[in-house]
Amino acid sequence: SPVSLRSVLEGEIDDVRANHDRALVTVDGVIPRATVLADDMLESVFRNLLTNAIKHNDKPIAEVTVSATAADDEVVVRIADNGPGVPDDRKDEIFTEGEAGLETGGTGLGLYLVETLVERYRGDISVEDNEPTGAVFVVRLPTAE
Repeated sequence: SPVSLRSVLEGEIDDVRANHDRALVTVDGVIPRATVLADDMLESVFRNLLTNAIKHNDKPIAEVTVSATAADDEVVVRIADNGPGVPDDRKDEIFTEGEAGLETGGTGLGLYLVETLVERYRGDISVEDNEPTGAVFVVRLPTAE
C-alpha cells in the first residue's frame, strides 16, 4: 500500500540519532515527499541500513549521510558511511542469508531481510564504494503514483 517515504526515513534517522552516541547522521538535501509501495516493514529496511553503517564502522565517529531523490516512477535513497567499505568480492554475497562478518557478531540476517523486503516492494538494493572510504547502500523503490 502507499507509504510516505519521508515520514518513515525521517523517523528512522531520528531514532538512530537518539540511540547512537558515536554517530553523526546527516541528511544531504531534502527527503522528497514521495509515496512508495511498501508496508510497515519499510522502517526495518532503513533501520538495518542505518545501524549497520554505524555498527560496522571502524572510525571513532561514524559519519552517515542520507540522501534521496525522486523521479517519475522511482525513489532512490542513498545511505553513505565513512567506514571500511565492502570489498568488491563481497558486494553480492553480503545480502545472502546467514552471511555475517566474522568481526561483528551479527546474525547475517539484517541485509538478507533488507534485500528480501526491497524485492517484495519491487525495488532494488546495491552497494557501492564511497569516496574516500566507506560504503554507499543504494535503495531504489517504485513510487505509488
